[in-house]
Amino acid sequence: MARRTLLCLSLSFILGTALGIAPWSMLPIGITSLILIWIAHKDHSAPILALCLLVFLLGAWRGHVASNSSVDLGQGPWRGRAIAAVEITSSGQFKGKVRVEGSGAVVMLYSRNQWNQHEGISFTGTVADPLRAKNPGELDYQAVLERQGVAAVVFADSVETVARYRLGTMDRVRMFLSDSLRVLAEPQRALAHALVLGDRRLLTGAMRDNWRKAGASHLLAVSGLHVSIVGGAVFFLMRRRFGMQPASLAATVVVVFYALTIGHSLSAWRAALTFALVSLAALALRRQHWPTTIAFVAAMLVAYAPLSLTDPGFQLSFVAAAGIMHLSPTLARPLRGSLLGGVVSLFCASLAAQIATLPIVAIHFSAVPLYGLLSSLLLIPLAPMLLVLSLLTALLGSLPWAGIAVGGLFSLVTLPFQYITSLVAALPGSTLNTVAAPWFLLLPYYVTLLALPKLGVGRAGRYATLLAAVTLVVIAPGLLQRNEHSITFLSVGNADAIHIRAGSVHMLVDTAEEVTMQRTVLPYLASQGVNRLQLVFITHSHSDHAGGLPSLLRETKVGQVITGPDQDEVRRMNPGAPVITARTGMHIQGRGYSIRLLMNEHEGMSLNNRSAAMLVTCGTLRVIMAADLEREGEALLLSHIPPADVLKVAHHGSSSSSTQDFLAAVSPALAVISVGPNRYGHPAPAVLQRLESSGARVLRTDEVGAVRMVVRRQRLLVYGFARGRFELLGKYALPGRRVNGVVINWELPGFVAASQVA
Repeated sequence: MARRTLLCLSLSFILGTALGIAPWSMLPIGITSLILIWIAHKDHSAPILALCLLVFLLGAWRGHVASNSSVDLGQGPWRGRAIAAVEITSSGQFKGKVRVEGSGAVVMLYSRNQWNQHEGISFTGTVADPLRAKNPGELDYQAVLERQGVAAVVFADSVETVARYRLGTMDRVRMFLSDSLRVLAEPQRALAHALVLGDRRLLTGAMRDNWRKAGASHLLAVSGLHVSIVGGAVFFLMRRRFGMQPASLAATVVVVFYALTIGHSLSAWRAALTFALVSLAALALRRQHWPTTIAFVAAMLVAYAPLSLTDPGFQLSFVAAAGIMHLSPTLARPLRGSLLGGVVSLFCASLAAQIATLPIVAIHFSAVPLYGLLSSLLLIPLAPMLLVLSLLTALLGSLPWAGIAVGGLFSLVTLPFQYITSLVAALPGSTLNTVAAPWFLLLPYYVTLLALPKLGVGRAGRYATLLAAVTLVVIAPGLLQRNEHSITFLSVGNADAIHIRAGSVHMLVDTAEEVTMQRTVLPYLASQGVNRLQLVFITHSHSDHAGGLPSLLRETKVGQVITGPDQDEVRRMNPGAPVITARTGMHIQGRGYSIRLLMNEHEGMSLNNRSAAMLVTCGTLRVIMAADLEREGEALLLSHIPPADVLKVAHHGSSSSSTQDFLAAVSPALAVISVGPNRYGHPAPAVLQRLESSGARVLRTDEVGAVRMVVRRQRLLVYGFARGRFELLGKYALPGRRVNGVVINWELPGFVAASQVA
């Protein structure tokens, strides 16, 4: 009874905190709370349920305060202490966390001048808000810094060292372990740093990708296996000499000390606190109730740092632990007692963790490793050995002979890990981009997992139920969007990238810059479950429209590329897909959509004026995408431009485009400007004035983020991406008619049909 009461109180606090952080999630949290009350009401009296409600409200208050707190740093100069190692960015700046004296706030400091950890520094500069994600799938830097307790970003004009502090005990231990790992060569040292210290900064991009695509990234996290090895070793060495109780206490102290050394790793703290509670329960001769233990540890961490509830590491760590404890016995039962029982147990534990965390991986990383089971089968038997040798290397690496011997063994064991992860990652379709499951699919999925061990359907029935649930949560979210017709104008700075979805057909108009493709467009496509683009349009070869094409073709399957003028430049990018040269009047039509190219082919005109503008009909929505047309190009197309509901404003709102006559011909109700910080003055005030005079509502991607237009029957729903999700900006009636349904076999050559209009 007491255990279940503590369980309900812990879950109530966590749910309340979630509601305080994200009030818009009231419906799923409310339904979850009702399910919890229904489960608990038989074993608890009204006063206990009232206490749960009080704890729920306390959590909601704690989450609200944490998510809405702000710090006023005032005017510089500031003085503070560097509390984290200083890194160098790709732009050549140094960055690191600094605790400001007086306010106690932690800021992320950027500067051209270097400083060192544990130095007292004086600095002046400009305070800025961290960048928020403006597109789905994009890294939300502000949310990341908020979870780390960083209040603001400061771009320093000058940094001066004014004091030096002595290293603390934890920093000395961490430095000792890091120095001991220098006995290893790269990339083994980078791998050991991740395994022992939870520091993945030394891992190369290729190593990160290989481990992620192979579904083995969880082996790099300092978690339960690490803590079990450290605590178990201390307990084993001390038990015979000092007895059970002193050995348990010593193991607990060492495990907590190890978590302090790691720092802010949520998975390490989850494992350390769980180990401590289990040890205390054993000392008190109390039987452990694992759901209560996991929930209570989670509630403690959430009470200390409420925003950790939104951290992917927190979610993955606790859900994986719950999955292992709940599902692993059911999965391993048929093979229990076999000769390979230990290996089977480890494999089933990994499988249970992957099943439990599958929806969370899709939510945060938009991709599911298809060969995760294969890599687990190959790597799990070697994982304990790898961890033990990495820890021994960190402890003995400074000793001349022992360090070389243990380091050599560790390097030897890493070889199969490097080979298997790179091999699995290179397999065709190593990852499947998938749409994150909505809450109304997540709830039944986890209810099914909870009920699985008690289902009276037999072993085969349980496995079939589990397979059906996994298939549903991976495939169903994409099927829900199968009939959607939408156009999304991505926020890619002063560049263009536009995603057209027509049911199961995906097309991309322009690819932005190379860097933006990697940081924004590819993560966006993954978040939308796009594994193949049937068509990619390149309006012209300027880098802000075509620069990201090589990366797109390397990372995504593309059916065909249709390019505007200067097609030779596009062909020189070595595309892996067939390239078709655009022509005036080219018409592409499919089920529920139609695209007609509107372009000038006069060789004497500038590349901007010859860029491939187009009329896109998606469902009943008509959009003119004006590429980079300038006034000369617009004038030549006036007689061919039909009225449209939406205008993608030409050339990022340049003063040389969007003439009065052109706007009168299009007569749009909405105008989208793809723009970001620039030195050209885009969008020009004169253009904004002309758009306003034409009656169009202007949506700028630098202000509202990515703009998505969804067609539902005869209505247009317009969304802007803000605060980590799409928010409705308006609803509009559509007067147009749906295009004829023409099914096209995308695999056949020459499907770009159409009429060649002079």
